Amino acid sequence: MKYAETEIYSHRHHQKNTFSPSGKIRTVFLILLFLIILSLLLSLVIRAKSLTLDEQKLYGVSIGDFATENTANHYATVCKARGGAGGVYKDGDKYLLFVAVYASSSDAEAVSSNLLAEGERAYVYQWKLPKVKLTFEKGAKSMIMLTEVTEIFWNTLSQLLSISLAFDKDLKSISEVVEEIQILQENTNQAISTAETLKSEETERLIKEISVGLAYQKTVLSQLEKNNLKKVDLKVAYFDLLLLNLSLREKFYA
Repeated sequence: MKYAETEIYSHRHHQKNTFSPSGKIRTVFLILLFLIILSLLLSLVIRAKSLTLDEQKLYGVSIGDFATENTANHYATVCKARGGAGGVYKDGDKYLLFVAVYASSSDAEAVSSNLLAEGERAYVYQWKLPKVKLTFEKGAKSMIMLTEVTEIFWNTLSQLLSISLAFDKDLKSISEVVEEIQILQENTNQAISTAETLKSEETERLIKEISVGLAYQKTVLSQLEKNNLKKVDLKVAYFDLLLLNLSLREKFYA
């Protein structure tokens, strides 16, 4: 009898705890906490009207600097004939001539040292693509697409540098290089389509700049889709895309 009473008491005690006021308060508190966290997350998404492009560094091997662009372009032709990039870049009041560009400072230093050992003038020059924050009025609705069309410039350049380096070292065949170039071209075409979509939604000047840049990138890549591709062709192309990236970062930063 006492055991039975104890069991009944235990059962009632359990029920009392389950439906106690303190239990209800705790449940309400958890629901409110969840709603607060959810609203904060949603507000972050809604306010996600900007994206950041990280700082990037590249290293070029310069073989001379000239007072006039015409002189630099003349020697650029000679440089290309010898298999170099022949890229001309204005720095201050001088025009620098580059034989190659690398993502790694060690690769650039090695090439520079080899040229110096052969009696040529050479030194390593560093480019810095500044970190920039892009702001758009439309916010979260288009952020994924905006990220795609802004990051493709650096992604394409860095991949092309990697392809060129492997091709220089005979680690890739022409067919393999052309196949990878076609992938870069497909990605660029997709970004162009995305930018067209954004044009109807976004009115910012940056979208127009991005569209112009993508069209130029497509032109540069299309010149590489050939079976008689040469190593110098890749160098000329990546230097063109380097100048494009520098120009766009300056416009984004302004």
